[in-house]
Amino acid sequence: MKNKIDQIQPYLKTDFEKELFKAAVAYIEKTDDPLRFNSFSASMRELSRHLLSRLAPDEEVKKCSWFIVETDNGAPTRKQRIIYAIQGGLTTKFVEDELYIDASDEVKDIIKSINLLSKFTHVNEKTFNISQSKCESMSESVIDSFIQIFGIISQARKEIKSSVHDYITDELMGIFISNTFDDLDILSSQTIPESSALEEFEIEDINSDKILISGYGYVEVSLNYGKGDDATEINDSFPYEFKCYSEINSPKEIIIHKRDIQVDTSSWYE
Repeated sequence: MKNKIDQIQPYLKTDFEKELFKAAVAYIEKTDDPLRFNSFSASMRELSRHLLSRLAPDEEVKKCSWFIVETDNGAPTRKQRIIYAIQGGLTTKFVEDELYIDASDEVKDIIKSINLLSKFTHVNEKTFNISQSKCESMSESVIDSFIQIFGIISQARKEIKSSVHDYITDELMGIFISNTFDDLDILSSQTIPESSALEEFEIEDINSDKILISGYGYVEVSLNYGKGDDATEINDSFPYEFKCYSEINSPKEIIIHKRDIQVDTSSWYE
């Protein structure tokens, strides 16, 4: 059981989620409570609901271009939440046609696991006042369903981010041209960025309307001092970090502001 419990911990991010899970597990040890398994299952179902709401907030889901109202109260459906948790505001058409990913099977598997998790909460002769060994065994099945739900979401989300990363790499590398690094002017009377290299970047998030990106690299510069016979040129390089984004409907159109590029010139003053 402890091994199963440890597998859930990485999916819990907030204090509330951690405390709720701790309280849910405590039910299993209440051997004098004939409803302990049902109470544990109900708590785990609620925990899964809270995690899915965190991964797919109502307002974010409803801002997606692909969202359509399918419920009486206008709230996102469970399937829509799952889709957002996996691909954010990216349309399924884009994901399939441009990223070559079909997540439909993953969505079906997640829904199946959620239904199974809900099934465990029902009180009947097979779940009421069961033995402790059976309670622990069935509780492990509940945990397995929970892990299945968020393990699939996590892996599918990771795959989407990786594919978006590859999809925009060429465009992002082309962004870092010489006129991007104005902050270097203070290092000499004439600072000329000769070239820059984008070392690494990551897709930080994909929300309802933007793809958020961050990364780092190095810029090669020519530092020029004096004039005529007194002219001196020094070549050096400095690391930089950056943040940028692209609109969800135009992933390759990278938007980056100079204020969001931070060049570390501290080595020059050492």
